[in-house]
Amino acid sequence: MNEKIALRSQRYLGRTEEILVEDVNLKDPNQVMGRTRGNRLTFFAGDIEKLRGQLVQVKITEARPFSLTGTPLVPVLS
Repeated sequence: MNEKIALRSQRYLGRTEEILVEDVNLKDPNQVMGRTRGNRLTFFAGDIEKLRGQLVQVKITEARPFSLTGTPLVPVLS
């Protein structure tokens, strides 16, 4: 089952997704976390105080079974 989930996550690699920023990444305070329109958890570098509630275009660079990591396309103040 995890293999199927991992394969589905791979389709996001290289794509640009609109992310709604929700909170700070508890494992890395230099990152924020948010969700795609499809509800996929996504992490990227940024300042939660400036980005909470914002929509950010993020290029997906890493896909894991239950989350994505990316780079914001527009420079984000950190």
